[in-house]
Amino acid sequence: RAGTGLAEHLSQFAQDAEYTAILFLCGNGNNAGDCFVAARLLAKQFKVTVCMVNGQVKTRTAHMQYCAMKNVTVLTDSEEIKNAVRQAQIVVDGVFGIGFRGELSPYFQELFAIAAEAGADCIAVDIPSGGSGLSGTVAEGTPHCTATITFGAAKLGLFLTPLSEYCGAIYLVEIGIPQEAFDQLYYPVTRISADTVREKLPTRPPHAHKGSFGKLLSIAGSRCMPGAAILASQAALRCGVGTYCLG
Repeated sequence: RAGTGLAEHLSQFAQDAEYTAILFLCGNGNNAGDCFVAARLLAKQFKVTVCMVNGQVKTRTAHMQYCAMKNVTVLTDSEEIKNAVRQAQIVVDGVFGIGFRGELSPYFQELFAIAAEAGADCIAVDIPSGGSGLSGTVAEGTPHCTATITFGAAKLGLFLTPLSEYCGAIYLVEIGIPQEAFDQLYYPVTRISADTVREKLPTRPPHAHKGSFGKLLSIAGSRCMPGAAILASQAALRCGVGTYCLG
């Protein structure tokens, strides 16, 4: 499901940009397995290259999907991979998933730097390689992505800085995790959007005026330190307070 959803997003992205080729940078875990599924499906429509940048596949599931690929160019030589990245239109980052720890090797940093210099669109699989899905930290050389296609649920780190600045547009692929599983999490995490806030605000009648929406007194700040007063005033305006008094 993850690989199929990845293929659908990549296909749409490539068609919108009028690209004809897609290049995958694959590690040796299940994150690469999702890429192999996508590569097999996309090879029916695009020129697809899979670059094995971290040795042989280590998981049984990923290896099965690797063997199932057809009409896909597979590269393992580092220099051939670098040359392919220089000519790429889309570079799909499937090197590391959410389990990444530590630092990116100089080789991986170089590959992502080559892609950036070439002007290729980088699309992250689940999370940009080098980023932490929990804390939002990034390792040196983490790629700045055009988009991140994540699976099951968005990871908290994708919305925390500095990682949020590396993700680009974030797309979620549902993979069939039941709601019961999310209900068992020990802490709920909800992203607040403009739509979420808008739904909570009461409907305002067209004949309303400032006296209809209450009065607020804010006691804040000083002549030399007006920051709190400014923030409170701006917040009151954005919340729609009728009459506001700053003391």
